Amino acid sequence: MKKYILCLVAMLCCMAGWADTTKDAAFIYDLEPVLHEAYIVDVATSANAGKVVTVPQAIRYNNVNYTVAGIKKAPGIGGIKYEGTGLRFIGEAAFRNSAILSVDIYCPAFQSVERQAFQNCQQLTKVRITKDNTNAATKFNAYFNFNGSIADAAFNNCAGITGIRATETTTKIGSLAFADCANLTIANFYCPTAGEKAFRNCTKLTDVTSYATDFENYVFEGCSALANVNLSRAERFQIGVLKGTAITAFESATLQDVGPETFMGCSSLQSVRLTATDCEVGYSAFEGCAALTSALMPSLKTLGKRAFYGCSRLTAVNLGDRIECLHAETFSGCSSLASLTLPATIEGYYSQPGLPADALAGCTALASLSMGSNVYIRNGDHPLADCPLTSVTLRSGMTTFAEAFFKDIKTLTTISLPATLTTIPKEAFSGCSALTTINFDALPKTAAIEVSAFKNCSALTAVTLRVKKVGYMAFEGCSGLTSADITASEIGAKTFSGCTALKTLTLDVPALGSHAFEGCSQLTTTTLNQKPTTSNSFSGCTGTLVLNFDYGPYTNTNNFSFNCPLAQSRFSALELHSAHVPNALGKYGLYLERIDIYDATAYDMNFSSMLVDDAHPHDINLYNCANYKSVDGLVFSTDDTKLEGIPYSRTKVVLSATARFIGQDMDRTLCRVIDVRNCTQTVLMNYRSDSSSKFEGVIIATAEQEKAYQQAYPKARIVVQRTNNDVSGDGNVSIVDLVKVIDAAQQ
Repeated sequence: MKKYILCLVAMLCCMAGWADTTKDAAFIYDLEPVLHEAYIVDVATSANAGKVVTVPQAIRYNNVNYTVAGIKKAPGIGGIKYEGTGLRFIGEAAFRNSAILSVDIYCPAFQSVERQAFQNCQQLTKVRITKDNTNAATKFNAYFNFNGSIADAAFNNCAGITGIRATETTTKIGSLAFADCANLTIANFYCPTAGEKAFRNCTKLTDVTSYATDFENYVFEGCSALANVNLSRAERFQIGVLKGTAITAFESATLQDVGPETFMGCSSLQSVRLTATDCEVGYSAFEGCAALTSALMPSLKTLGKRAFYGCSRLTAVNLGDRIECLHAETFSGCSSLASLTLPATIEGYYSQPGLPADALAGCTALASLSMGSNVYIRNGDHPLADCPLTSVTLRSGMTTFAEAFFKDIKTLTTISLPATLTTIPKEAFSGCSALTTINFDALPKTAAIEVSAFKNCSALTAVTLRVKKVGYMAFEGCSGLTSADITASEIGAKTFSGCTALKTLTLDVPALGSHAFEGCSQLTTTTLNQKPTTSNSFSGCTGTLVLNFDYGPYTNTNNFSFNCPLAQSRFSALELHSAHVPNALGKYGLYLERIDIYDATAYDMNFSSMLVDDAHPHDINLYNCANYKSVDGLVFSTDDTKLEGIPYSRTKVVLSATARFIGQDMDRTLCRVIDVRNCTQTVLMNYRSDSSSKFEGVIIATAEQEKAYQQAYPKARIVVQRTNNDVSGDGNVSIVDLVKVIDAAQQ
């Protein structure tokens, strides 16, 4: 059994190969019998210190040749040189902290400079590792042209390296590979990947040219002198790649991922142009770039939080229309930004659509804003509070935006609306007191203008609307508004309340809210194109009102009084144009000094009823009206035979010569005396008087007339009423006394 075990062990040893150690005049080697490879693990004698030592291609041990495949450790020598086919690597920390001066390797099989291989080699001034015995230009004292990688911290803190060049055959420059190389001024590398912090704190580095596509975190962070950068094939920047550098411009057509803090603190950066499709810019990417004036990113997909935070000189920004996400404080502190076009579709943080509340905080020069998206305001904050906007363009595709989004922007003068906008939300432009120009004609007929949307926009002078709805107080307090032309399904309560300069109004609206035009004291011309159904709409309108309307007759005598917008309203005068005049006009609270009716078709018009209760016109004037005419402020039939209406405030009426009939219910006016002395024939009176009547009598010319009236109308309650005052002093009370009493009362 013992013999069997020994044989088994021997067999296994032969299969695996026993590592052994040997040396020559220069190095000590570890041997790998199976692979027939040798690895340098130490320097043979101190006599090699400071000298350039040639690494052999192979060594011989026990009559076996071993290819020298790697240098694992070789401290103390002044340099190494190799020309051959077998050397594959320089091992981890092989020359770390040593005084080596030079490395010259020509080998097509070479694969890697492993981590920390030359870290802290302060005196290293020449490195050439190539596969084809080529040389770089003299400005590159570190030249790499082999099929492999430069590992993490391989040349970290090598102060003697002033220029590096790594060809495309180099697969990667590792993390911290050349970090803290204090005298490095130029770096050309064409490998696909630059590792994390690869050139960090190379404070004299000024020029970089690279074909790398992927740049890991903080590759050039702290390269405070780096001004010239050509990264023509870059596709991805991770965090802080160029942070704190001195670059003045950056342009790329391939960069799709601009990581967080990429250009953060680049105080000399003046312009950026990124044209790759669906480019994504991370948080704080340009934060603190105080010299940045132009950022053109027409195919941007996302823009992160604080992306341009503190870019106080930024004036030109192009974000394109592909952006999907815009985050908090994106442009906060961009105090020179005068105009901004926001993309068509924006999704804010927390997956909320639109512009975050603080995205434009501190944009104190922003005068023009173009938006093509719905907007989101967190916690009701005002995203434009610091922006002195003068013009806003809402682009096609937008359907609505957040409530109060433009509220109280006192500098805003112009708004352009798209045909796709279906809702102008609550308080959207409320308090924009300088607003003068809005293209309402672009709105679709299905659009709704919600509560207080333009409240107190005192500089608006004209409004033309063809919409579905104009909401409660939508234009309340627009004190500069002089004309409004509105076609809508409804107008809410107090919609134009307090529009004290409004003079001309055209309405094609079936439903008016109560007090819709309350306090429009200058309103003089109103065109009603259909019959409104709501009362009290013109409450407190004290000016002269001209109504132009032709929407057919009222079939109910109370329709107008209860459902007309004029009910409970006050006007100094009323003009009706092209009207079907109902018989209840003025009833229930239409306060008037004068009524003028033009080109009207009087429908079932009873002027006695029309002017009862609280209407107080002094005159009624009819012009080109069918069936009726006016004489001296009274209403007569067209043939002058019938007195149809007496203004409520008249105390004395003088009939024309042809009048012969006085209509009914005129006892409810203030009329006290009817003078029939000019009449050529007896006047038929259908004029009732009750206990509340102010009527005092009929003025006649002679006693014969008095007798004729008494004989003709013996059943009339009052035909002639004499005064009890003997004003003539003849001891008799006569009609002369009555006339004098009435005349005295009128003076």
